[in-house]
Amino acid sequence: MLLLINKDVLFEYFQICRPVYCPGGMRARVRQDPCSRDSGLIANAYNVCLNLTFTPSVTVEALNYIMDVQRGSFLQLWNSGWTIGQVFYKSENNHIVYAVAKISTSSEVFRSMHSILSEVNINLGSSRQIMYNKTTINVRQQFSRYCLFVIFKRPTNEGRIMVPRSLYQLFLEGSLFSNITDHFYRMIRGRFVLKSKFAVILTTKLSFCKQVEISTTEAILVASGAILHINNTNVYLFENEFVVSMTADQTQMFRVCLEDSYLTNTRVSLGHRSQCVVAIILAFVIMAKVFVRMHFTCK
Repeated sequence: MLLLINKDVLFEYFQICRPVYCPGGMRARVRQDPCSRDSGLIANAYNVCLNLTFTPSVTVEALNYIMDVQRGSFLQLWNSGWTIGQVFYKSENNHIVYAVAKISTSSEVFRSMHSILSEVNINLGSSRQIMYNKTTINVRQQFSRYCLFVIFKRPTNEGRIMVPRSLYQLFLEGSLFSNITDHFYRMIRGRFVLKSKFAVILTTKLSFCKQVEISTTEAILVASGAILHINNTNVYLFENEFVVSMTADQTQMFRVCLEDSYLTNTRVSLGHRSQCVVAIILAFVIMAKVFVRMHFTCK
């Protein structure tokens, strides 16, 4: 069993040890570690939000061409069956600084979460190359921290300017940690990604990282629930970097990647191990009391 130690201060038993969870879309093997990729999850559509950087940098016109579904070269990096939805970009002197692309595929192409994760892992594992105007362009793809954008109200002569929804919420609350103009985006493609009235899975970094749960005393939701602020480290996690979970007794928790938390894997001494055992015993006692109380309430 993997154990976590609070790197700062051991406040109480429950802060000493806590479980490490499998990445999203995976499940723990019965007799061995690491987690199994055979999750068995099936959806009607799979979406991925990508942060794209280009070396050498490309112009806005080049980005339009590269991301074109019919003639562009970006989709050549992916297996057939993927489509490009919305593409947002930031530019300086007509050159792309930062781009976010939403791509999607359906279960008719990929039958399981395992195949989706395998392809995403291949594309996000290293820099890939495409050709534009007889020039080799290195494309680095990473998970975007956010997917949802809103229109920022600006004078009509500046055209349509988009802002990540989570940052826009912080701006409205008056707690944005930077200038809102630093987060202005333009959009070159406005078609929505594949939609379905059935299950749709958004593949994020949580699909690949080991996770830990932190409590509402350790973190707080801001920006109408779109951003998670971790108190100890003053770190902000965006909508694609955490999920809200509930315990058996309906206590709200936040599941985040281990590397995004203030916790770390470590070997524990015998003394710490004994404290962990005490914590686990206390946890079971509390759970038993809750169960009995609920049982008698039901009676």
